[in-house]
Amino acid sequence: MRRALLATAAALLAPVALAGAQEPVAGQITVLGTGSARVLPPEDPTETEIAQAVAQARVRAMPAALDRARELATSLTSAAALPLGGILGITEQSASLAAPGRFGPGRYCGSVRPLRTVTRNDETVKVRGKARRVCDVPRSVTVVIAVAFRTTPAA
Repeated sequence: MRRALLATAAALLAPVALAGAQEPVAGQITVLGTGSARVLPPEDPTETEIAQAVAQARVRAMPAALDRARELATSLTSAAALPLGGILGITEQSASLAAPGRFGPGRYCGSVRPLRTVTRNDETVKVRGKARRVCDVPRSVTVVIAVAFRTTPAA
């Protein structure tokens, strides 16, 4: 299920990510690779510690994205009877596909005031509770990279 979700996200991002790309270059193939990694939650989460955990997860997700891009490029060049050469360039297509959360992108902690229902004088009203500070740790991070490989026609 998770792989299908990642594949769908990559398929949806491909036209957007490559829309600004230049015309195809002879002797080159560019593919998208996705990789994800679980964010290891800190014991006592603070904004800085969660941001560091997210950054570490992004670093762990990059090799998986590169491997996926290489697999895709290999299958495409094999189908076209072209050899797959070295990497010409790598571009990150998204900073991350982690949900931005309720405090905004890159913000993991903030104050919340829970809403509760109270009945007063046979009338039901919604009342905001006392503000409290909470920190949300994303479960995982997904990165998308575009990798350009050299290809040369078979002689």
